[in-house]
Amino acid sequence: MPLSVSRVAPVNLDFVWREVAPMVERGLRHGAGDSTSPAELRAAIATGKMELWAVADGGDIVAIVVLRVVSRVKGVALLVSLVAGRDFDSWGQMISDLVADYAELIGAYTVEATARKGMAKWLAQMGWRQKAIVMELDNGRF
Repeated sequence: MPLSVSRVAPVNLDFVWREVAPMVERGLRHGAGDSTSPAELRAAIATGKMELWAVADGGDIVAIVVLRVVSRVKGVALLVSLVAGRDFDSWGQMISDLVADYAELIGAYTVEATARKGMAKWLAQMGWRQKAIVMELDNGRF
């Protein structure tokens, strides 16, 4: 069965969250887990401040993408806040293409993702370019 991608409507979030929560938690542990929490993401999705896309293989959700649309002085930007799942090679390019199509649809001037090194490598293979580097001071004082 071919993979499908669906935007999860906030009204359906309770039902879907049970299945995707482990992916969210795992993704945050590997990425931005020290700057946000599953509860914070869930609340933002529930209120429409962020969007949750589910990648399904039949009835099984194999991956998720969390997006945020922000207004800047320059215009609308589409931010990829979280990508998590299994078997990235089977859906990564499809998601990258859909995100690009969505950005065009909403008139975004840029699509940005903060990614760990492994994800950055995959994104680069799909045509993304490095725009900045995020550094963190971790000396035990924080």
